[in-house]
Amino acid sequence: MAIPNYLIINILDPILNHSKDIEYVYMFLRKYTLISKEWNQSIIVKLQYRHVNNLKRPRTVELSKTVKLLPDFISLANKYKWYNYRFISPRHSTEHYKHLYEIIRDQFSQIEINNEQSKTLDQSISHFKNLESIVVETSFSDSEEILINQLKSLSNIDIHIESLNSDFAKSIIEFNRIGELIQNRRVISLHFRDFAFIGENDNPFQPNSLTKISLDKITMSQWMLKSLLDNSLNCQNLEIEDIVLNEDKNHYDKFFEILKHASQSMNLKRLRVVSTNITTSHQAAVDFLSNIKTGTLILVYMEWNNEAFSDNITNQWIHSLELFTKMDDRILELWKHKDNIKSIFAPIGASKNTVKEFKNLRYLRLPDLTSSMGIYDLSVHKNLHTIDYSELDIDVLNQLLSIPHTNIRRCIIHHLHHNENSIENDLSLFITSLSHNTTLTRLFIKDFLYSRNINYNHCELYIKILTINKTLHTFILPPSRSDTFKFTTDMVKEFNELFKINSTIQQMNCFNLSSESSLIQIKLDLLDVFTKYNVTINSSIYDM
Repeated sequence: MAIPNYLIINILDPILNHSKDIEYVYMFLRKYTLISKEWNQSIIVKLQYRHVNNLKRPRTVELSKTVKLLPDFISLANKYKWYNYRFISPRHSTEHYKHLYEIIRDQFSQIEINNEQSKTLDQSISHFKNLESIVVETSFSDSEEILINQLKSLSNIDIHIESLNSDFAKSIIEFNRIGELIQNRRVISLHFRDFAFIGENDNPFQPNSLTKISLDKITMSQWMLKSLLDNSLNCQNLEIEDIVLNEDKNHYDKFFEILKHASQSMNLKRLRVVSTNITTSHQAAVDFLSNIKTGTLILVYMEWNNEAFSDNITNQWIHSLELFTKMDDRILELWKHKDNIKSIFAPIGASKNTVKEFKNLRYLRLPDLTSSMGIYDLSVHKNLHTIDYSELDIDVLNQLLSIPHTNIRRCIIHHLHHNENSIENDLSLFITSLSHNTTLTRLFIKDFLYSRNINYNHCELYIKILTINKTLHTFILPPSRSDTFKFTTDMVKEFNELFKINSTIQQMNCFNLSSESSLIQIKLDLLDVFTKYNVTINSSIYDM
């Protein structure tokens, strides 16, 4: 009895979406289009690739290799009439990318527009039939009048405005022109950097549809900031860095007051405030921290006058704090409604006694375990789900793994350190302690200096640990960086045997598909084994 097509599609869907790398999708097409003509016509064409590949990323070796592969990938996809994938266009249409626009224009979901395309904006947009949004680079200068006027009436796609001044001196923008543009309900984000806003307070803003606002090194008047924020009721994400108000250039008191007032009517989920070399008064700081209405508050480089904090911070809206100030510990100490806080990110430092008072934490990020919190201090956080450390010694990690916390499910370590004199014993203990840990479901180690040693073998560690540990869903180790490391046919067999007895593991990191100039047969065989059992072979911290 033949298997129905919809069942085959359901089986192939997770295999196709197994990886975010276009290299993997290319290999998938090469493999599964060889089965039969009927497959290609009734199954392959219906598969949907849900990851959007971002060609706007900074130029890297990996991205260059991806771009180099694209003509072959597009040719193969077109051959079998498969068009269910999308790209975000590169930032600038350089010669390096120009040839791509024609061959993949129907697969772009987002492109960038600048003044050069202003006279043919409608034609430029209609050129991309699956376009969902555009990023518009503009300085609001008189020379861009045509572009601005067209954007005011654009109605079929979302618009993101970027004005990033690259001159040494601040450029000037007529503030009311921004107000005119964002009356278009399709303008959903603004990002300005290094400008001075000018204008008269004679053309009040109207309510807009902005969901994200980013103001970086902007000089403006108080009424401008108030007008923008008070009319951005749908704004969920607000970032303000080193803003200067003309009436209050050396202090943030008035800025905090405007921000606090506007937040009461906004729909803020995330607020990030950076102030370098700008101070505020004690009263303004306490008032701001107590009354700002947002879910997540991120403070960077903030300084207060030397008055000692005495009043409690009474905020009841904030549930997540990310602190990068010299006063992290004092802010946490004075926070009255500690049980409301579910997440603390304090990489500069917070004392273990202060953090222990936040009993309902689910996420905790600290510099390291030994200087910030002892292993047994974690036990006071009965709801703690994720611990995230900037640095950790492997001997401390072993202790942490051997004394499992009943609720901690995820552990992220950005830099794992080791002692050369004890590394062999420490690695042996790591294998034992993690193998028998039954609480963690996700462990991510981003960097391990020992991975450069010729004796480090990440595949061997995976196999030894996961043969016993059936709890981990995600287990990420840095791949070997030793020039002598080689993948072997035995590894292919061992991973195949491993996945037969361990059906829990879903994500690992053996090698980076996009960084490979060409995949040798052993890596292709490994990839086949991983996809056969639907285990991701090249996960990263962003998949955690």
